[in-house]
Amino acid sequence: MRYMPKPVLNDWVKFKNDYVQHEDFQPENTAALVAFRRELTEKLYEAGARIVLGSDAPQFFNVPGFSIHYELEMMVNTGLSPYEVLVTGTKNAADYFGTPEEFGTVQQGRRADLILLNANPLEDITNVQNRAGVMVRGLWYPEEKIGQKLKEIEERNN
Repeated sequence: MRYMPKPVLNDWVKFKNDYVQHEDFQPENTAALVAFRRELTEKLYEAGARIVLGSDAPQFFNVPGFSIHYELEMMVNTGLSPYEVLVTGTKNAADYFGTPEEFGTVQQGRRADLILLNANPLEDITNVQNRAGVMVRGLWYPEEKIGQKLKEIEERNN
């Protein structure tokens, strides 16, 4: 389920419509930008750069949190293995924030934040979207409850 507040959605739709109608807009530039981002990610990774997952950059219709799934797929399409991609959002993120002893791997004494999946993301990275639930700071949220809360938020904002 993908959700964003209606005013935000309306603003984004207006911005995109205005942008694509601008005289300088060239659709092929968008495809070129996507190709460049993939190549840049690939070259940085091959050169040993530590890649950290996080699709909060201002891009069309990228909803922080939900858009992470597109980024996961983009990185696999760039040539990273599903395992390498998962490391960008776990261990590498903890290292980036200077807190590798707090989170990023599942170990005793670490923050209990994790996603329990119904399918193996090492076989197909899109399996990250097939959640059984989420553990946040030791509290369990089953997928049904997450879906219910998202629906309530959507109804409140429509």
